[in-house]
Parts: sequence; structure tokens; C-alpha cells
Amino acid sequence: MIFEIPNIILLRISGPTLYLSISMILWGAITLGTAFVKNSTQLIVVRFLLGMTEAGFFPGIVIYLSFWYRKQEQIFRIAIFFSAAALAGGIGSILVRTTSVCGLNDWQWIFLLEGLPIIPLGITTLLFLDSLPETVQWLNNIEKSIFLNYLRNDDNIPHIEPMPYKRFSFIQLRHTFTSWYLYFYALITTGILTIIKTFANFLPSLIQDMDLSKLEYHILTMPPYILAFISCLVVGYSSSRWKEHCVHIVVCLLVAFVGFILLITLPQQAKVALYIGSCVSCSGSFAVFPIILSWLTNNVNGHTKRAMSIGFVMALAQIGGIVAPQLYRVSDRPMYRRGHIISAVIIAITLILALILRYFLAKENHRRDNLTNDMYEIEADIEEPCDQHPGIRYIL
Repeated sequence: MIFEIPNIILLRISGPTLYLSISMILWGAITLGTAFVKNSTQLIVVRFLLGMTEAGFFPGIVIYLSFWYRKQEQIFRIAIFFSAAALAGGIGSILVRTTSVCGLNDWQWIFLLEGLPIIPLGITTLLFLDSLPETVQWLNNIEKSIFLNYLRNDDNIPHIEPMPYKRFSFIQLRHTFTSWYLYFYALITTGILTIIKTFANFLPSLIQDMDLSKLEYHILTMPPYILAFISCLVVGYSSSRWKEHCVHIVVCLLVAFVGFILLITLPQQAKVALYIGSCVSCSGSFAVFPIILSWLTNNVNGHTKRAMSIGFVMALAQIGGIVAPQLYRVSDRPMYRRGHIISAVIIAITLILALILRYFLAKENHRRDNLTNDMYEIEADIEEPCDQHPGIRYIL
């Protein structure tokens, strides 16, 4: 949470390729080191370092994708990226089966198997990943010009980027924190991430209560995350296809809400139905996250403003990781009804905020459609207007 914005500033200064590759190499090395901690002090230190190195990775990828794809194209790419996080939840249940191999415990093998591939992948990223379309070596000047014009003329509206990428704009920084909609995006993202984080707290207990063998337990941990993986891709593709965000967010939140209602109302004896409810809520919750992030990136122009907006929203959303464990207390096991009720309320509030945001964005679009020529010129004359330019229309 603390290091999100500083990491984004580092990305802006160093460039995406250098930042992402070094982040991955350090992240992988620290993950490997976590497998060999001996006491709580060492664990706290490596967890702090791990959080510091990985803080800007996810928002960094989102920012990187915004350099290479038009707004409509970004949606599905972000969904593909986040779907991997959902799938990782299921894969983790398989890794935990490696008990006491070569004298190492299962938890040590998890860190080793997760950390080992990251380091060579970081080196490969440094060697082969291009930072920006302007600097690619595999396009000639004519191809590069065509591609850049394609990116800059999104929806036949000039893409307003009035400055070199590596220059930090304090004007755009001011625009970032004076943009009212940023706080709506931050609250919505916080609500969604809170719900996503809850599954790690109650899902293992729910499956454990089904009186299964250890193998069956780990196998049944996978389907909710596999469904979340599929829903991310399906909803991401649909949102990209129709170039629409809010309706997709509302539908997914309603699905998640229904899942939590099942978890609240069903008796403890209905174990299979409770498991199905967790699958439903998991698939709906995970599918929302890439859509809200792509909605944010689609509606923010200006290199500095976009980067800082994503960093700010992701930093605030990490509050969800702090809140989620407090909702599901040991004293509420195995049903966790209080936690499920609070989660359902959070989903309802998040849904309402999404609808309010859409209403005000549509209202602003209508206002810009009806500007007089004089008012249009006045608003367009603002220094580095970014998405405040009257020629820009917010995507809903």
C-alpha cells in the first residue's frame, strides 16, 4: 500500500521494461529467500521487502498495456492478465501437496516453486521487452508511424499526450487529485478487492467442513478459482466487444451478491449448496476487477495522470487486504454468517457506487456535447487538459 505510488514514479522515470524486469528479479529472489526463514523477525523482514518490490508490478502492467493498445483493446488484455491471478489460486492448492520432499516442508516448496521461474522471466523481460511503441526496433519508420497514429486517434478523437513519456508533469499530478471520479474508482476498487481477499479466509474452512480426505480437499479448492479464471476471460471479452464497463460490473456484482446470499441463508447441512454458492460468488467477484481497472485507464488521459491515478487507486484498494481478514473471525467458524453479511453489504454499496459513477460520467458527456464554441475554446485552452479536454468523451 505504502509503496504503490513511489513504485509508479520509479516506473515513470526508468521506463516500463527496466522497472518491471528488475522488480521481477528482486521479487523472485526475495520469494526464494522466504523459503529459508527461521523465525518471525526474518519473516517480517522478507515480507516487507517482498511487498516493496511487488507493489508496483500489477499497476505497472496495466500502465504498460495502455501504451500499446487502444482503449477498447485494453479491456480484454487486462482481463487476461488478471485471470492468471485467479488461476494461481487454484494452482496453489496443488503446490501444497509437495509435503516433505528433499527434506523441505510444503510451505517451503510453495515459495521455491513460485520464486524460481520469476528470475529468468525477469531477465528475459529485460532483454526482449520493448518499453514504448516509439522505441521498438522490429518496426521500420513507416510502420512505426502508422502504428502510433493508430494509437493516438482512438475513436477519431485526438489522444492528448502533450509531453514526452519520461517527463513528470506536476500539472497532471494536480489534475489527478482534483478529478472527482478518481475517488469513485478508488472506492469501487477497494470494495471489490476486499471481497476477493475474503475467499482465502472462508473457503478453506467451508471445504474442510465437508469431511474430505486431504487430496479431495485440495482438489475442491481449485474449481472456484478455475471458474473465476473463465469468468474473467468471458466478461473481459464481452466488455471489450461491446465497449461497455458499468453494465458488466453490475451484472458480475449481482452474481457475486447471489452467491453470498446463498452462503448466508443455507443451513450448515447443505454442504454442496454452500460450496456452489462460494463458486458463484468467487466467479462474479473476480470478473469485476479487470473491468473496473480498464474503465479507469480508458477514462484517464495524460501519461503522468494515468500512472498516478492507477497507483493511487491500487494503493487505496490494498485496504481491502487489511479489512478482509477482520470480517472472518475464528469465533464465527464454520459458517461465517457475519462475514458473509458484511461482504454482501460491501457488494451492494460497490454496485450503487458504480451506477452513480456512470450517471455522472454520462452527465459530463452530455454537458460537453452541448458546449458553445466559446466555452469549448475556453476549456480546451487549459494547460495539459488530459481527459478534461472538451473533445474527450468518457467511456461508460
